[in-house]
Amino acid sequence: MAVIQKAPPSDAAEPSKDALADAIEAIAARADRGAFAVVFRYFAPRVKGYVLKLGASQAEAEEVTQDAMLSVWRKAAQFDRKQASASTWVFTIARNRRIDIIRRERRPAFDPNDPFFVPEGNDAADAPLNASYRQ
Repeated sequence: MAVIQKAPPSDAAEPSKDALADAIEAIAARADRGAFAVVFRYFAPRVKGYVLKLGASQAEAEEVTQDAMLSVWRKAAQFDRKQASASTWVFTIARNRRIDIIRRERRPAFDPNDPFFVPEGNDAADAPLNASYRQ
């Protein structure tokens, strides 16, 4: 996994909100790698910082950022500038990915010996009920 570094200071102006939205639309329309590079350079360090502020570890923040940016590439056609700005859309993807990771971590592992999964013995009290089901 690539380590996401903070972008070095640049003399170039940051892209405008419209330019970022245009870049996402270019990704959707033409799979434009140059447009993705613009989006990645702008958002990756910001998303990583955001996820760190949400309480993620450095490794988790990098994983979420990579997944979010991959989702930007894959789901660019779902972006609608009339519904949300580019930054709102990207940060929502990152937040949702972080939530998915938290849920996955909290999900208990399957235990085949859990009494809930062990079949019960044939209980005599249930015999009349079981017989009626078989008819």
